[in-house]
Amino acid sequence: AVRRAVVALGTADDDEPSANDARAASTERDDAATLSRAASAARALAATANALAVADDVAGSVSELEDEDGAMAKLERASASAASAAETFRTLASEDGARARAMIGERGQLTCDAVRDAAWGGLRARLAASGWPPGLRPTELRAYGWSLARDGSEDDDADAALGELRAVRAFHVLRTTSEARAAFAGEASFAHDDVALAFVEDLAEALRVTFATRGSLSDPRKPERLFACAKELTIKTPMLVRAELDRAVFVDEPKIAVATTRHYLSLLLHAVSDVIRTHVCVACAASEEPWWLHVADECRAFDDHVSRNPYADVEETPKVLDALVCEQAHAEAWLDAECEHARVRASKSWNEAKNWAASAEDGDVEYKAPYVAQVVVEETKNAFESAKGLSRADWRLYFVNRVAIPVLDEFIDECECRAVGSKGLGSLVAATGSWRSGTEGTAVIGAAVNASTFVARALRVLAEDTFVLEFGGEKCLETYASKFEKFTARWIDAVADAAASQFTDKVLGDAYVGSTHLQAYETLGDEDARDASDDGSSRNVSASGYMLAALAPLRDRVDDARAAFGVAAFEKCWRAIASKTTRVIVDRIVCVATFSRAGAKQLERDRDAHANVFVECAKRPSALRAKTKTLAECVSALSCDGPTARELIEALRSDGMKGLAVVNARKSSLDVTALDDASLLRVLRRRRDVVDGDAVA
Repeated sequence: AVRRAVVALGTADDDEPSANDARAASTERDDAATLSRAASAARALAATANALAVADDVAGSVSELEDEDGAMAKLERASASAASAAETFRTLASEDGARARAMIGERGQLTCDAVRDAAWGGLRARLAASGWPPGLRPTELRAYGWSLARDGSEDDDADAALGELRAVRAFHVLRTTSEARAAFAGEASFAHDDVALAFVEDLAEALRVTFATRGSLSDPRKPERLFACAKELTIKTPMLVRAELDRAVFVDEPKIAVATTRHYLSLLLHAVSDVIRTHVCVACAASEEPWWLHVADECRAFDDHVSRNPYADVEETPKVLDALVCEQAHAEAWLDAECEHARVRASKSWNEAKNWAASAEDGDVEYKAPYVAQVVVEETKNAFESAKGLSRADWRLYFVNRVAIPVLDEFIDECECRAVGSKGLGSLVAATGSWRSGTEGTAVIGAAVNASTFVARALRVLAEDTFVLEFGGEKCLETYASKFEKFTARWIDAVADAAASQFTDKVLGDAYVGSTHLQAYETLGDEDARDASDDGSSRNVSASGYMLAALAPLRDRVDDARAAFGVAAFEKCWRAIASKTTRVIVDRIVCVATFSRAGAKQLERDRDAHANVFVECAKRPSALRAKTKTLAECVSALSCDGPTARELIEALRSDGMKGLAVVNARKSSLDVTALDDASLLRVLRRRRDVVDGDAVA
C-alpha cells in the first residue's frame, strides 16, 4: 500500500485520468497518510518507552550504601529521562490521547513514583534534621521558626550549607517527576506535587497520631481542638514554606514557589479532612447522641478562616466540610440532623396562631409578611448558604434537597391544613346561611395566602443569586415558587367562589322560587320607562330590592378580603369576585327574565349598583370595566331600539357573509366584544318586544 501511494504521489499520467483512477489515487494517498501517522505514533511510543526504561534503570540502581551525592546525581538523570518521556508523551497524547494513555500512561506514573520513592527517604531525613514538621501545640506553633539551612546534626556552617544544597537538589528532582506524572496522568492537580507532599506527609501523620488515636487531644466530641491547631498551621507554615522556596529552592521561579505553597496548603487541608472523616465522623455515626451539627459548624468556621488565607484558591483549595459527605451513611445522618434542626425551628413559629397575622404596619403593603413566612424563608436561605460550604455542585444540590426541600414541603402542607380546616374553608362553607360567619374563614385563608405569597416571591429572588446559579439550585427554587403560587391562586379563587356563592344565595335565595325576583324587570310598563328616562322626575332611580339585599353583604365580603390579603392578593381576589358575581347576574337574571324597556333600565341601575361595590378596589377604572363588561354588554343589547335588535337577531340566525357583516357592524355600534354570538342571541331573545313578536308570528 505504501509503494502504491508513493507511485501515486510521484508520477503523473500524460493522459487525463479517468474518474476511477482519480478515486483510486485519492484512496492510496489517504492510506499513505494513515500509515505515516501510525509510524510517527509508533516512533513516539518507542521513544517514550525507551526514556522510561532509562529512568527505571537509573532509579533502580540507586543503593543505600553509596554516597548521597552520587545517588542524587543518578536521581537527577532519572528525573530528566522521565521528563523527556513525558514531553514525548504529550505530543503523542495530542494525536491519539486515549490510546496513548492506555498504552503507556500508567507505566509513566509508576516510573515517576519509583524516582520519587528513591529520593524520598533522604529528603525526609533532611527536613527532619532542619526541624520540620513543627510541634502541634498552639504555643509551639506560634513561636516556630524554620529554615533548610539549619541542621542540628552538623557542627559548622559548611556542612549545613552542603545539607541545604542536597535538599534543594532533591526538591528539584521531585519537582521534575511531579510535572512528568501530571502529564502521564492527564491532569494538573495539587495531588501530583511531590514537593508540597514532602512537607505534608510527616505533618499529616503527626495530626493523625495526635487527634485521631487515643491521646488526650483525640476526643471526637471536641473537634475544635483539631481546628485550633490547624488554624495555627495554616497561618504560620505556608509563609515559612514560601520563604524557603523563594530563598533556596526556586530562586528565579517565584511563580513555582507560590504554586507549591498553594499545593502545600491544599494537602494540609486534606490531612485535616482525613482526621474528620476517619475519626470524628465515624465516632459521631456510632453514637446514640450524635453531634453532627457541632462538627459541621466547626468545619464551616475553619473553612471560612482558610478562605481568607492569601494562598487559598477558590477553585483548588479543598473544603474540610466535604469530609462529612464523603461517606453516604455519614452524609445522610448529617443532613437528617440539619433538616430536623431547620424543621423544628420553623414549626415552632407556625404552631402559634399569632405568628400567622401580619403586623399592623403591613396593612397597606403590597405583600404582607407573616412571621411564619419570614422564618421559612430564613431557614431556606440558611440551607442554601450552608450548601455553599460544599465544594461540588452535586453535593450542594444533595444538601438542598435533603434540608431545605422537606421544610418547604411541610410548610405547604401546613398552609393547606389551615386553609382546609374548620376555621378556614369550613367557615366559608358554613357562611351560606349567615353572612358574618365567613369573616373568620377569609382571615384564616388570607393568612395562609399571604405567607405563601411572601415565600414564593422570596424564592424567586433567591433563585437569582449568583451562588445559587453556580450549582443549579435555581431550578429547585423556581419549582417550589410555582407550587406556592399555585396554592395562592387556588385559595384566592376559593374565597372568590365563596363570595359568589353567598351572593347567589342572597340575590336569589327563596325569592327565586316562582321567579319573584324577576318581577322588577318584567312588570314595569313602557310609561315607567319614559318616567325613568326623565332626569328631573324619575319614579325609580335605585337598584331593585333583591339586588340591594345582596350588595351590602357582598361589600362586607370584599372588605373582609381587603383586610385579610395584601394588596397584590386582594387585587386578584376582588377581580375574581367581580367577574364571578357578574356571571351570576348574567346567568340567573339576564338569561332568565323577560325585559321590558323599563326592565332594561332597572337592570342598568342594578349593574351600576353592583359595580359601585368594587369602585374603591380598582386602581384603574378600566380594570373594573373589564371584569363587568359582560353585564354591561347585556344591558346594551337589552336597551337598544327594537328594529336594531330584530335586525341583529335575524343576522345572527343567518349563515351568509351578509349576515356576518351586519352582526359585526351592529356589535361594533353597541360596543359588544365580550359576548360571543350565541350568548348575544340568547340575551336578545329575553326582550319582551322580541318575545311578543315571536308569539304573534
